[in-house]
Amino acid sequence: MPDRSGIRILVIGIGNSLREDDGAGCLVAETLAQRADNRFRCLTVQQLTADLVTDLESAERVIFIDASVNHPPGKIEVSNLSPDGGISACNSHDLTPRDLLTICRTLNGSAPQAVLYEIGGHSFDYGESLSEPVAAAVAKLTGDLLAAR
Repeated sequence: MPDRSGIRILVIGIGNSLREDDGAGCLVAETLAQRADNRFRCLTVQQLTADLVTDLESAERVIFIDASVNHPPGKIEVSNLSPDGGISACNSHDLTPRDLLTICRTLNGSAPQAVLYEIGGHSFDYGESLSEPVAAAVAKLTGDLLAAR
């Protein structure tokens, strides 16, 4: 069983900060890294890849944050995640958070607790600014995560 004493909570912000609202997850993770105490370890990635499993191994809990086209702009959807029986991706550049947990459990016998926060996006055009509803959701989620114990 892996030693998870090193990192209490791993935050993985997923997205592209050069594609407007797609950068929402990264912005939450970057803000937490600047403002939080040492209970968070924060990473930003454009996509999930199998090498992130080594980061999951040492965490008690993982928080994935990503923008989504499947929800209304600014709406925050929360899903508890657990490993499942298989990997949905057909290549290593199209992994889901659940896929990473499944790989972690397969390699190590266990996986950390995990949750996925999806922020509904409005615009994914080229640019570095967030739409108003997404900026408000980023501020709210960041505040909520900082306040949680």
